[in-house]
Amino acid sequence: MKIKSLFCVILIVIMMSTTAFGASFTDTEGHWAEDYIEKMAQAGYVKGYGDGTFNPDGPMTRAEVATVLTNVFAIPHTIAGHKVLKDVNETDWFMPYSLVGYLVFPPEEGNAQIFRGNDKITRVEAAHAIIALYNCAESTGYAAQMADYDTFKDNFFVKKVVSTAVKYGIMQGKGETGFEPFSTLTRAELCTLVMRTLENKGDADKETLETLTDFTNQINEKYSK
Repeated sequence: MKIKSLFCVILIVIMMSTTAFGASFTDTEGHWAEDYIEKMAQAGYVKGYGDGTFNPDGPMTRAEVATVLTNVFAIPHTIAGHKVLKDVNETDWFMPYSLVGYLVFPPEEGNAQIFRGNDKITRVEAAHAIIALYNCAESTGYAAQMADYDTFKDNFFVKKVVSTAVKYGIMQGKGETGFEPFSTLTRAELCTLVMRTLENKGDADKETLETLTDFTNQINEKYSK
């Protein structure tokens, strides 16, 4: 009986806490991605600003997305991103997350070892990262469903990423405007992308995560000596 009573007290406290602290930010109430933003914030994957806002329609950088993905999928931080990547400095705030971003974002032309952490990230780059983490089989047939297909149909790489993202429900189009692969990913879109994928597909591909973990650990070990 005491255990049951204690359980009821705990349940009431949880319900009161949820009601009192349900809204994390002052500018997300009524936003189309409000639920996903709240879930990401409660899980500690994203943070707002000092004034209590989240700026849901603000742009994301490659460094910010790499940071979120590193934390969401519990991939080890690197101590030597600046040793591996040409445009990353030891003092950059995103240095610990740069290696994961570099590995899952689309490869640079010429295979240059650059990260471009401060660049805004596009929707196709973000979609590619999730596809890589979940090791999704490539597809090319679904991209034609997008209203803006003509704007990227001649770019085989983009067409492949868009098609795969649509096929596996990782990222959908934006209504009448289509997929918009080259548009900047917003903070709300990132929350939706991550939470929807976790809900629909669970954790990322085990072998992929192990490979990323092993590689990062090897780099850390190499440069810790």
